[in-house]
Amino acid sequence: MKTVCSEWMIRWTSVLAAVALTVVISAAPNQKIVAADIAVETTAASCHSEALSSEQATSQNRPAFWVVSSRSVSWSQIQDPASAVSHLQFFLVDTQGHTTSAEEAALHEAVASTEALWIVIHGNRMSSSDALRFMWGFYKIAKDIDGPMILWSWPSQPTVRGIARDSRLKATRSVQEAALLTAWLNQLRPKGRVVLVGYSFGAKTLLRAFAESVQAISDGSSQIPSGDSEPWVQTAQRVELLLIAPAADASELNEAIQAGKQSQRPFRIEMTVNTMDPALKWYRHLWTCHGPNAIGWIVPCVTSDASSVLRIIDVTGEVGHTHQWQTYFQSRGVQAILEDLRDSHESRRLMQSQVNR
Repeated sequence: MKTVCSEWMIRWTSVLAAVALTVVISAAPNQKIVAADIAVETTAASCHSEALSSEQATSQNRPAFWVVSSRSVSWSQIQDPASAVSHLQFFLVDTQGHTTSAEEAALHEAVASTEALWIVIHGNRMSSSDALRFMWGFYKIAKDIDGPMILWSWPSQPTVRGIARDSRLKATRSVQEAALLTAWLNQLRPKGRVVLVGYSFGAKTLLRAFAESVQAISDGSSQIPSGDSEPWVQTAQRVELLLIAPAADASELNEAIQAGKQSQRPFRIEMTVNTMDPALKWYRHLWTCHGPNAIGWIVPCVTSDASSVLRIIDVTGEVGHTHQWQTYFQSRGVQAILEDLRDSHESRRLMQSQVNR
């Protein structure tokens, strides 16, 4: 009898321990996923145990792109963007595929010495490694373009169960990322041409960041480093936005267009539309059954005077029934936009060189 009781006690103890472990794991999925994602970035940067100084960074193989990661910025920290920028992490990826930790000063130095800057933001449900693969895909189709490229890697990895719940959560985070990106750009203060590339929710972040930056100037609420007098939208010579499969509202697009005109800086927005994209078709159900459509799914309603600064390319026939970034990148529409950006930059640089003679 004692033996039977002992066996049952052992079995029940094992079951209770398993249940307790399940409760502990499910109680904090966000912390577990974020910690694992940060570990991926740290492991990717293990080629060097210490952060590179600006001199060391430039002595390595030619950089392919930089990574600014906000994955270590918690939901509570991002409520104060000016302080949250201190929690950003920086990495450098060279053309050989080696990823190393880098100091922010090295990135500032790289940006200060160039005429153009590219900032690329990925979409939802991407881990750190997924984001790097995404950026390599973009680098391959845009590698001949001048200027450093920066991947803004945000915590978009799957966090909660259910695509609908997770998408609503990430839509909120992408809006908060806009304020964080603006605060960091105000510290970077690029002085040349700035090209902002956003895919899916990344487009929402860029549209809001651009509009909020201009609005902050009008309100006098722009938070800029002490000793500096101008936010990034006033130091940049030109701003161009490339929106690929944009998961954003028409209101956000119109606000960005109005902000661009108000900024008194040359700007332009290029975007794709795919009426067969299943993810963008579902976008209107994010908050209600009949919410606003995604501008990347149906041609948006914009102000009558937007045609001079907005170009829309329909890639439905090429991309079809998918939301995969690989298919969008391979489309002639996206590559044509990149070619136009490359040609326009070369033309302006040639004109400037003739003026300087």
